[in-house]
Amino acid sequence: MSTPLKTAALRKGSLVQIRGLNLLTCLGAVLLASQAFSQPSITIEANVVAISGITPGGQVAWLGVAREQPEYFRTTIIRRDGILVDKDRDGIVSITLTDDVPASSLWIAVDVSSGQAAAVAADPLFDLPLEETLASAGKAGAGIVELAADQHDFMEVLFVRPAVGAWRASAGDGGGSDVDGAPDGRIQLLAGAMTAVGDSPGLVGPILAGDVIAYVDVRTLEYGIVPLELKW
Repeated sequence: MSTPLKTAALRKGSLVQIRGLNLLTCLGAVLLASQAFSQPSITIEANVVAISGITPGGQVAWLGVAREQPEYFRTTIIRRDGILVDKDRDGIVSITLTDDVPASSLWIAVDVSSGQAAAVAADPLFDLPLEETLASAGKAGAGIVELAADQHDFMEVLFVRPAVGAWRASAGDGGGSDVDGAPDGRIQLLAGAMTAVGDSPGLVGPILAGDVIAYVDVRTLEYGIVPLELKW
């Protein structure tokens, strides 16, 4: 789902000058770029969800969806989300819950700087990625994201625009957030109608190439994370 950073190879023993920059300067820039765009990862221990490998000093948007039974006989869907800032610039942030992380829960994190993302299930049995083809951008300029919903008719959604912010939606086929309002096997989400996460600004205009959408089926905890490509 992510593309490794590509760097140019340098011949051993040579001193390369690129527009006045020497080899040490170039290598330093490559190392910084590699660190800034590393692949995030998520680990869970007791009541803490730790997210590492994010851009130092940057922000990470996160979404947690859990199937909990606080009254034993009734399953409740609990959705949590937010944006965390890496204030100490170590590339690590954490979410701390008051209780242990629910066993039936799925956690997604997206680096707001780079768009790189990761997901993990508290119980490996629920680590069920969905096909990426479930999500796509609508027609160019429409500002709409489409989710194939014939088998997944209700999903929690996190939308991230790299270097800008993150937004959330609860998406049901034919529900209030579905633009066409019909239970027709697809959910159309108007990006501008999503709820801002944290201090993210209002989302306006069309879908942009590189926007990232993450979604979780609330019944099965199947999920997907997709960098969007535009339709022409």
